[in-house]
Amino acid sequence: MIWNKRVVEIEGTEKGADHLVLEDTVTGDRSTLKVGGVFIFIGFRPNTGVVEGHFEHDAAGYMITDERMMTSIPGLFAAGDVRSQLTRQITTAVGDATTAAIAAEKYLTALREKD
Repeated sequence: MIWNKRVVEIEGTEKGADHLVLEDTVTGDRSTLKVGGVFIFIGFRPNTGVVEGHFEHDAAGYMITDERMMTSIPGLFAAGDVRSQLTRQITTAVGDATTAAIAAEKYLTALREKD
């Protein structure tokens, strides 16, 4: 465990990440740490504060969607890490985004055809 450090830079070669530049959060001193790879973790709190109004969500605050990625607010689609689901990985986010984009386009087309 390395305490009181924040990652300032990820540096490497054409083969990938090689080392991290770290900054001590107490002294401000910088150091390097040799690495063989990097996994970036952003946390477990969904960033749903940009949505005004109430939407259906699970106990942790993740948006509940239908199979088309639509939330309980008509016309609001959610994809990736804000959505209530088993995994939160780039692979599931990409699939969610594809589904949401197609569903949003169909939703907008249906609205236009109604008018």
